[in-house]
Amino acid sequence: MRYFKLPLVNSVKKSPVFCLSFPWVTGLLLGMHFAYTASISISSLMHTVAYCRVSIVGLLFVLFFPLVISAMAISVPFFLFPLAFIKALSYGFSFYSVMYAFGSAGWLFTMLLLFSDSCMSVLLNWLWCRHLFGKKHTLWRDMLNCALVAVLIGLVDYFLVSPYLADLLYYF
Repeated sequence: MRYFKLPLVNSVKKSPVFCLSFPWVTGLLLGMHFAYTASISISSLMHTVAYCRVSIVGLLFVLFFPLVISAMAISVPFFLFPLAFIKALSYGFSFYSVMYAFGSAGWLFTMLLLFSDSCMSVLLNWLWCRHLFGKKHTLWRDMLNCALVAVLIGLVDYFLVSPYLADLLYYF
């Protein structure tokens, strides 16, 4: 009996989306699990975070630190897997913690509080998938595009999302 290879199986093995989805989903679920087990103590901390003013330094850190780390990790593509896991772990922990802290309004506060991080997660996953199997010749162009998009995300967050969140918290 002849065995044959399915074309889908071969393409899945080399698909960067498939390769990065396992550490991303694992980190996301594990981060949510950690937040679930520590939910009582984290709830009060998330309320204080929501009422603090947005720091431009903190916003720049959230936007550009993952890009800098990604630029260094792309030189050794294996480092993108733990990077994706750690990013998803922190995002999942923050997501569930805010959801738990604000109860039924958690979905809205989560989207507003984690606006920059949510947008940057999509951008970082695009960058990692693009460079996982070695498209090094477009790295600088892609990093410049990501930096410009990160600046736009930061401006939208600082001037539109954060003031709306502050007004919303005034009534909460």
